[in-house]
Amino acid sequence: MKNKLPFLFLYVLPFFADAQIKLDYKVDMFSPEKQYYNVTLHLSGLKEDSLVLKLPNWMPGYYQNMHYFRNIDEFSILGNSTTIRVSQPDSNTWKFSNIKSSGFTITYRVKSARKFVASTYLDSTHGYIIPGSMFLYIKDKLRLPVTISINTGNPQWKTISGLNTLAGKSNQYTTNDFDILYDSPILIGPLEELSSFVSGGAEHRFIGYKMGEFDRSLFMGNQKKMVDADTAVIGDTPFKQYPCIAIGP
Repeated sequence: MKNKLPFLFLYVLPFFADAQIKLDYKVDMFSPEKQYYNVTLHLSGLKEDSLVLKLPNWMPGYYQNMHYFRNIDEFSILGNSTTIRVSQPDSNTWKFSNIKSSGFTITYRVKSARKFVASTYLDSTHGYIIPGSMFLYIKDKLRLPVTISINTGNPQWKTISGLNTLAGKSNQYTTNDFDILYDSPILIGPLEELSSFVSGGAEHRFIGYKMGEFDRSLFMGNQKKMVDADTAVIGDTPFKQYPCIAIGP
């Protein structure tokens, strides 16, 4: 038993070190007509003197190389972190050296002018966020908690995503890891929500922007039939709520 203890501690300690790291993002839309999102990332709980942040090149479900890094600009470090050195080893990687603190804050802009299912978009009418194109992750540490706060700048605009909402908070989300985050697009704007239904013990919602004219009751009835059939085949519903999002022409 004594011989096993050193091995046990060597295995567990890295896990607890990573568990202290937190990434908090704030997304602002100061001038949506300019088609830029402004992103602030605060990192805390750091133990190392260097850090590598990366941005994915593709999104789940659409496996073409999207070169998301091309839309990142005005990258800077905030506060009194003047000792930190930043380099870019490759196109979608940023390395921070000489950190000398448990945390720091960076800001950057995300150009969002292309209307496409796999592209982040913003204009004066609505917004659409592909998380993989916007939220940097720490290299080799995808299983870290994330919080996101979205400031729409417009009281008439709402946000919707499959991410968990923070209790009592408007337009604020949280998730346990980046795999879930990158699989959860965010829709923003004057959104319409149809009547939800329950299937497999989970609430299924349908929210969209500019959905046009159609028989909403018939549509949701057909949706329920399809989901009921899928649930019967799969036999499991591993979620409590499932929102579908739609964007009209």
